[in-house]
Amino acid sequence: MNIAKKLYEAAVNQAIARYPSGWSGSAAIRTESGKILTSIAPEVKNAALSLCMEVGAYLEANRINEAVTHSLCLSRENENSEFIILSPCGICQERL
Repeated sequence: MNIAKKLYEAAVNQAIARYPSGWSGSAAIRTESGKILTSIAPEVKNAALSLCMEVGAYLEANRINEAVTHSLCLSRENENSEFIILSPCGICQERL
């Protein structure tokens, strides 16, 4: 299985596990050693405190001292919708 497919499946599985109904989203990254890490966007009451879905996985990669080689982020409107792949925002491009 290629890297993109592994990342997609990891992100979908994380999104469904965390948000089984309604909106869902998740990110999956691959590190230089081949580890796949996933994360979600924490729910916040103040939008100014929000973080992108990728941040948790990026921080985990940093914690284990590994470079990120691949990154994928996706979301869906509800449990009946298809997942769509999202482009990294400008801030996440800088983080990468």
